[in-house]
Amino acid sequence: AQPTPSAKLPPCGFSVSCGKKGNVPISLEKRPKGKKVTIISNVQGSAKSLLSALGSLLGCGGTLRQESSGIHWTVEVQGDQAERVAAALEQLGCLKGLRREAVKPKAKE
Repeated sequence: AQPTPSAKLPPCGFSVSCGKKGNVPISLEKRPKGKKVTIISNVQGSAKSLLSALGSLLGCGGTLRQESSGIHWTVEVQGDQAERVAAALEQLGCLKGLRREAVKPKAKE
């Protein structure tokens, strides 16, 4: 299954498309028995490799779900990991359409 030329993926093999306002598509969901799950939406490409990369970076498990569109995937990571997942996605360089203000540049001293 070769990706179409119009959907150019970064070297990591997956990309996460940001929302219309440039926000990272990460949400938090509460499950039964007090469990929390961090959900990453709009994943294109190899979602399985994204899940394995996040699992090794964050030290937690997760699962994949295909969205009804059939193109995008949803990655679920165990626990309240929203800030850590956003930092990991930025580090992996797989975010598409991110606002410049969302990424805080480091000040030179």
